[in-house]
Amino acid sequence: MQLRKRHRKSKIYTRHCWYCGLGLRKATATRDHQVPICKGGSEANGNIVWSCERCNNQKANLDVGGYRQVLEQRAGKPVVFYGERV
Repeated sequence: MQLRKRHRKSKIYTRHCWYCGLGLRKATATRDHQVPICKGGSEANGNIVWSCERCNNQKANLDVGGYRQVLEQRAGKPVVFYGERV
């Protein structure tokens, strides 16, 4: 119950992947720590966003800045995540 309340109260459930904007279904949505736990991140609402499996797997244990750098190198241009535009 505590976990469900945390999801409802936070910014994380937007029905879209925070990174790419893909529409999410509950069955395919994954929770992502913007600063991974292994790098000092927490379970606080401000550190958790919903993401699609693809973005969550690509991001792996990178923080948001590191993931952005990887995507920008691939794309050859600046990347703005969906969650930053909303």
